[in-house]
Amino acid sequence: MIKQLNQESILHISTSSTLQSLASFVKELIENSIDAQATQIIVNFFNNGKEGFEVIDNGIGISTINQKQLATRGGTSKIENFEDLEFVVTHGFRGEALNSIATLSNVTIISKHKDEELGWKWEIPQEPTKIARQTGTSIRVENIFYTLPVRAQEFKKNYKIEYNKAINILTEYAIINTNIEFKIYNEEEKNKKKLILDSGLANQNMKQRITNVLGDSIANDLIPFEKISQDFTLIGFLSKSIESGSYKGQNRKTFWYCYINKKPINPPKQVLQIMRDIYRQHNPNGNFFFILEINLRQINDADFNVSVDKRDVYLKNEKLILENIEQIVTETLEKNKEKLKYIGRDGNLDQFIMATAKQSEKPAPSQIIAQTEKRKDPPPQQTKEIQKRNSTFLSQLKNLNPQKNIPNEFNQNESQFTQSQQDLQQQQQQQQQQQQQQQQQQQQPTSQPNNEKIQLKINEVIQQKEEKQLFEADEFEQLSKQNHFLKEHFNNLQIIGQFNKGFIICEHEEKIYVLDQHACDEKYNYERLINQLKFNRAQLIVPITLKLSGFLLELLIDNQQQINDKYKYQVEITENCVKVKTCPSYSNIQLGADTLLQILDQLSQGKKLDQIEIPQIKQKLASQACRTSIMVGSDLQAKQMENVVKNLTTLISPWNCPHGRPTLIQVQQPKQAKFSKGFSNNLLY
Repeated sequence: MIKQLNQESILHISTSSTLQSLASFVKELIENSIDAQATQIIVNFFNNGKEGFEVIDNGIGISTINQKQLATRGGTSKIENFEDLEFVVTHGFRGEALNSIATLSNVTIISKHKDEELGWKWEIPQEPTKIARQTGTSIRVENIFYTLPVRAQEFKKNYKIEYNKAINILTEYAIINTNIEFKIYNEEEKNKKKLILDSGLANQNMKQRITNVLGDSIANDLIPFEKISQDFTLIGFLSKSIESGSYKGQNRKTFWYCYINKKPINPPKQVLQIMRDIYRQHNPNGNFFFILEINLRQINDADFNVSVDKRDVYLKNEKLILENIEQIVTETLEKNKEKLKYIGRDGNLDQFIMATAKQSEKPAPSQIIAQTEKRKDPPPQQTKEIQKRNSTFLSQLKNLNPQKNIPNEFNQNESQFTQSQQDLQQQQQQQQQQQQQQQQQQQQPTSQPNNEKIQLKINEVIQQKEEKQLFEADEFEQLSKQNHFLKEHFNNLQIIGQFNKGFIICEHEEKIYVLDQHACDEKYNYERLINQLKFNRAQLIVPITLKLSGFLLELLIDNQQQINDKYKYQVEITENCVKVKTCPSYSNIQLGADTLLQILDQLSQGKKLDQIEIPQIKQKLASQACRTSIMVGSDLQAKQMENVVKNLTTLISPWNCPHGRPTLIQVQQPKQAKFSKGFSNNLLY
């Protein structure tokens, strides 16, 4: 029977979906302040937002008449009916923000309207009282998510990550609202405030605002553009630097700020694709930064009422706008072609340069070998042997015949793997004869097969391979949890044998697992090298001066000693800037001030110091780990296979090798197919 929920239940369900993070709380109140015509907005966080926050503005204030409707659901002064949504110019219009915030936390509102003599204070749900104060509004939010115990517990556990997201949201609004002065503080201890962000005075131009908010390094790297059309205007900035790796110390390959009528949005995917395509004409591996502001002449040419956070937008003239974006960006970069900086990996301490590690790419299996450092090519016969053995496990399953000539996936880019083309056919025949002799001389297996239990659902595996399901570390870890396979389960894997001198076949809870012996050993060696990593300290003759935002400066102050101990950065912090006196080096890699910016950026995203990844170092250690690991083509004894599997339980993240290749795949429900006789013989060790 369908029953009507009571109003309290409806309210809790709807509000819990409207506000999902600290950033969403802050965003709603900032938008209210902007809509109130404020020229100054101050945000105070208490213990990184864990104990709450406060938003203070000098807007027109809230009149006493509107008190009763202020925190009720649907209470808004922005629109009167649904049709008004088509012409809404304000940030808020749903009448949900204050109601949702008051439902999920303790809220105190203090306000005075510009046309009233006295202000008022309201500690919801108590009755408001009259007070004296200046025109404007102050809203204090405490005990965030206290009505949702599970979410409150999660928030307290990850409050610093939530705080960083809130700062990023505030940065977006501070950049575009040049008519408003923003000041952001964090009060970790009572009466001890730290300035996190200072936008500078109101009514600056955009370039000045970018300098104050993002710093000189980014502001001085930008090229302005503007295109005026009949229905809209495009205004923005493009980066001159096209960097291999991350842009300007950010832990993001490419980052951007995009707005429509001064409202932060998630740009259509086509906008990002246009930017990538144009920039990569100048540097195929380059990454960049841009700011794009779209000002529509007709308000109803955009629909903001699409998603909960109002960041997804439908555009009436989207195709025309995209064409104009492509045109103006292309023209701007062409006109300034001589100013563009094509930056690759470099050790120069005077440049803010990032590394070239392509972390987002998912390499094909052949790249694992191709990506290692150059070394002398092996003899042609040995080369062909490795090529043959590296044929993938799944492609061999398709044939189930070890004597059949199997297409070699590792030959897709043969020029990278070997340059030898001498009598390959003859050498292959000789090699096959040698392998047959070796098989006849092999000792009895140390464990006997149980072919009744060991069955493979081959079609599913082949289909998975054809869909190219190669996972990043976090994706594969999430999948493993969904399949209820945890790190400790590696200890419970029953080793069946080795297949094709490249894969270890295991069984656990009537499921078959295929482990890539090279990827497993490489990840073990990589984490071992990471744990043993020690930097050397390089003294700079001339210190490098950095101008950091208040937020990054606070992070540096909080982590200064740990950064000095681990990464050998010795810095002198003054009121206006940071002087870098020493930088780290490892092997032949010299790191600079750009890496310090990257470390701070990763800290701002909630990572801990022991989770920081420096692309140059990661690439170097991954290469070292690859060369010292068990290779494809190596015969493994039972004890060696046990060690490979056991080592995975000691790793932080055992699911992928440093190059992104999964260490294992699961063959689910192995009940339909059995090993053929020839295949079983190949499997056993």
